[in-house]
Amino acid sequence: MVDLLLVVYEINDKYKYILAILDNMKRKNIVLIAPVHNRTDEEEKFIEARSEKFDNSYNYYDPKYGNLQSDKVGNVICNQMVGAILIADGPIEIYINPDSVGSAVDVGTVVVQNLPLKIINLEMLPSYEECNDYVKFLIDYSNNEKPRTEFHKKVLEIMEKMLNSDIIEFNWPENYQKDKEFLIAWGMAEGLYNTPKIVKNRSLVNPTEGKSYLNNAIIEHTKSLEIILKRINLKNPKIYLVESSF
Repeated sequence: MVDLLLVVYEINDKYKYILAILDNMKRKNIVLIAPVHNRTDEEEKFIEARSEKFDNSYNYYDPKYGNLQSDKVGNVICNQMVGAILIADGPIEIYINPDSVGSAVDVGTVVVQNLPLKIINLEMLPSYEECNDYVKFLIDYSNNEKPRTEFHKKVLEIMEKMLNSDIIEFNWPENYQKDKEFLIAWGMAEGLYNTPKIVKNRSLVNPTEGKSYLNNAIIEHTKSLEIILKRINLKNPKIYLVESSF
């Protein structure tokens, strides 16, 4: 299913995502956002059938198989997914599962990079009126609709502030997995890979034993401190603070 390898290089204070395709450098890359850890058999069959619709001129990047799932911290997986999104050809595809934590983060990267999004299981979703605000946002964004919910408006507000900031700070909440707005915000920050990301309450949070977005944030925090020290133009930086609504 996956024919590509993403390698992340750190050069000075920037990340470069270099695509090494193992068998055919001319293939187009279709990138999927979908549940990974709690993927159901039904979802697996649907995604597999979707990937089989593409011929050998395409690489279909499914994060369940494309990202390094043996990563015990989470930073490599996050960098790989950002890299995959950045080098995608055509719309980023998404299988919507409203409970997926990782999908919300990946959506943030898509949005901040102003990339198109295609919902592949739209017909399986409830009617628009029955969907929660997060799913409504995904539907409207994929259709290039103007914001129809406060959730959508807030996401765009966060993005605008991030784009105009030199440093992005996060007050990392204990139950961040439940806050889709916060998850999207973290994905946006990840997509802005040259912008330092600071965990403002770092002294109050500890790394988890298994891979997590908190671990990813702590690693980015440490790297960002080094970047800030190197950048002379950050003496009076514009700082934007992201806080959870939970």
